[in-house]
Amino acid sequence: MRVREVSRALSLVVSRLEELLAAAPKTGLKASMYLGVVSSLSRLAEDAATVARLAECIATANQACKQRGGLLHCSTGCASIEAAKTGGETLLWKYSSNAGSIRVAEGRVEINTEEAKLSIEPGKAEVSLPSGEGWVTIEVDLRSIDDSIGKAYFIKYAIRKVGKLLRTLQWDLRNCARARAITC
Repeated sequence: MRVREVSRALSLVVSRLEELLAAAPKTGLKASMYLGVVSSLSRLAEDAATVARLAECIATANQACKQRGGLLHCSTGCASIEAAKTGGETLLWKYSSNAGSIRVAEGRVEINTEEAKLSIEPGKAEVSLPSGEGWVTIEVDLRSIDDSIGKAYFIKYAIRKVGKLLRTLQWDLRNCARARAITC
């Protein structure tokens, strides 16, 4: 796993979100709500990069990566967290309790849990929430302040749910690294 490739893919998402923040108006209720949504999405993308970096660091220290065809599979040996890389896509997942996954591709990050799915691209976010027997998907144009504010409730709900997964992954990986005396 090459964390630089993951960081580069995520930095495109983060830099575009930061461009939106810089161009947004700074005063008024609408501006405050918009800035809150976009900065939260930016923070989630940065947290996903941190999780990828920690997983790569632990797997490398344990020499626990195996090449299988075009797939590089890495086991962290920590809290049921695995990672894989194929082509230009990196996938990290946690099975068992608090299950979920993070998929990073060029200019896109997806974070999935049982309670919500959130996809962030430059200028666009997609929120999927469970509804009855399927999922309801809501697309948000982040370049539009009105669209972002109109759908802020859905975005914030998804941010809370997927943010919980990212915090759990970071906590588990940091504790694992500390317990094994691995400096990440």
